[in-house]
Amino acid sequence: MTGFACTGCGRVWVWGSPPRPEACRWCGGALESTGLEDSALARPPGLVLPPRVDARQAAMALREWVAEVPFAGPELLATGDALQFAWAPRWLVEQDVRAVLEVHLAFEEPVGTSLEGWVRGRWSRREPPRTRWETRVGRVERRYPDLLVPAFVPAPVADADRLDESVAATPDAWSDPWLLPSRAPEEQVPAALSALRAAVVADAVRAAGATRAEDLHLTLSPSSSAPEWTLQLVPMWIGRYRDNDGVVRVLTVNAVTGRCAGVRSSSRAVAAAYAGRQTATGLAVALFAAFLALVGVIFWLLLPVSAAVGLLGLWLVLSARSAGPAVVAWNRSEG
Repeated sequence: MTGFACTGCGRVWVWGSPPRPEACRWCGGALESTGLEDSALARPPGLVLPPRVDARQAAMALREWVAEVPFAGPELLATGDALQFAWAPRWLVEQDVRAVLEVHLAFEEPVGTSLEGWVRGRWSRREPPRTRWETRVGRVERRYPDLLVPAFVPAPVADADRLDESVAATPDAWSDPWLLPSRAPEEQVPAALSALRAAVVADAVRAAGATRAEDLHLTLSPSSSAPEWTLQLVPMWIGRYRDNDGVVRVLTVNAVTGRCAGVRSSSRAVAAAYAGRQTATGLAVALFAAFLALVGVIFWLLLPVSAAVGLLGLWLVLSARSAGPAVVAWNRSEG
C-alpha cells in the first residue's frame, strides 16, 4: 500500500496497486507521498460494501438534500455536479462474551382505565399503558459479530447498517482511493465496549419481552476472548463547495444507502438579495400610498385606500420578510 497525505486537510489516502496520486478528493489539496510501514493504522481492508448508488443517483439525492436549506447559494446547489468516488473506513468488531448483567427493564401493561377528551369536535377515548420497571439479573454467553465502531472521527459519511452485502476486499475491489483510519483499534476500545453494551441491552429487552432498558451493569468474565477487528470500506460520493467565509465544505453521499452528510450553509448573498427585494417592494408600496394620500387631499374618498396601502408597505419594510432572511442566513448551518 502507498499512502498520500493531503497538504491541505491532512487526511491520508491509500491507493491500491498501482498507485495513482492526484489531488485530494476531500478538499482538492495537493498530495505528498508518505510511508505507512510503521503506521499502526495501515492494514489492508478485510471487507467492502459494494456500491449501489451511481453518480447520477447520488447527484439527484444531493440536490434534493441541499434544496431543503433556505436561501441556498448557487455553489451549494451545484455540489452534485462534480462528484468523486472514494471509500470511507470503519471497524467491525467480533467478540465472544461471557458476562453477568443487571439491568432495569420497562414493561408496558394496560391499567384498565381510560381517558376521554374533546378533540377536533368529537369525544375520543384512549387507554394509556402503565410502565412497570423490574430489575433483572442474568448471564450472557454468546458471540457478537459485526459490531460497528468508527475508524475515522468524525465519520466522513453517513453510516450504513448493511452488513450482509459485504464482500472480501481485493485490490480490484478498492482500486479507488480510501481514507486511512484516524483511530487505531486500541484507541477505539471504549467505542467497542459501548457497541457491545448496546447489543447486550437489545438482547436483554428482546429476551424479557420488555420495551426498553436502563442502567445496565455488565461484568465481563476473564474468559471472554479478545475482540477481533476487521477494517471495512464503505463507498461514498464526495462533493465540495465554499461557504460564506470561503471555507471548503464537503458533502458526501453514502453509495449504499443514498444518505447525505455534511454541513449545509445558507448563502448570505442570496438572503440579502431577497431581503433587498422585499424592502424595495415595501418602499415602493409606501411611496404609492403617499401619492394616494396627496391625491386624497383633493379626493377624500381615497384616504382610506392610501392608509391601507401605506400600512402594507410599512409592514413589508419592518417585518421579518425584510430583515429575517439576512439573520437566518448569518446563523444558518446544518449537518
